[in-house]
Amino acid sequence: MSIDMLSSTNFLLDSVLWNKRKREKIKYVSYLDTMGSLVVDRVERCGEVFKTPKGSSVWFCKNRLCPLCACLNYTKNYNSVSELIDVVKTRYEKLDFMFLKISLDSIPFGSLGANVVALQDMFNRIYAYKRVAAVFKGFIRFTTIECDHESKTYNISLNAFVLVPKDYSRRTTYKRYIKRDEWLCYCNKAWNCISKRSVDFSSFKFKRLRKDTNISNMFEPFILSEDYLTGNYGTDLLVINECSSALKNFRLLGFGGIFKILRHEIYLG
Repeated sequence: MSIDMLSSTNFLLDSVLWNKRKREKIKYVSYLDTMGSLVVDRVERCGEVFKTPKGSSVWFCKNRLCPLCACLNYTKNYNSVSELIDVVKTRYEKLDFMFLKISLDSIPFGSLGANVVALQDMFNRIYAYKRVAAVFKGFIRFTTIECDHESKTYNISLNAFVLVPKDYSRRTTYKRYIKRDEWLCYCNKAWNCISKRSVDFSSFKFKRLRKDTNISNMFEPFILSEDYLTGNYGTDLLVINECSSALKNFRLLGFGGIFKILRHEIYLG
């Protein structure tokens, strides 16, 4: 993960990061121009400063893969996730944080959208199982994508911060504790309802986060510009074209349970 993307809580005030993303945007625009994209003019204008009656403002194109907008969206999501986590820590002292991760590795180029949908559908099915629903009190779910240009494959991960009762970590006394073998069974059961393709879920993680863990810093961007602006012209175009079409209007950040209620209360209420 890019350190500079994580370290800046407001990248508009970080001139070094801002200039780096603007250079990346120029490269991204050249790719869009080669593809004959209809949004090339819009992205090219991204980051322009214009005058308003109240002062100066910056215009953003809101393109998901635009390096400037991607960094801005990540910063906004990071801040909102941090605030929700802080509120939960204050209000719900009898709940613990767990980190869940389900991965699909070596997904060939051309099948990104279908596998992202399948992975999220799988998570929803697992969450609906009675034993899991009884343990999960809330979650923040986010999807991340990594590209391997040599093998022309994606590694897709569904990650979630999950709230569980404090007693859950007491394996011997907590009656609803779910063992790793049982988690893998739920994963396979949910996946088999979606796809006939065999998948190895041995990399599945569901671990307790320590009290001193900076949970917010575990929140990651859905894809880094370094993955599609590598300078490898052919595969860069493939990744940009597929991500633009497969993930258009697709929600890669989701909330459930207590987190969903708090988000509505704080931001939408």
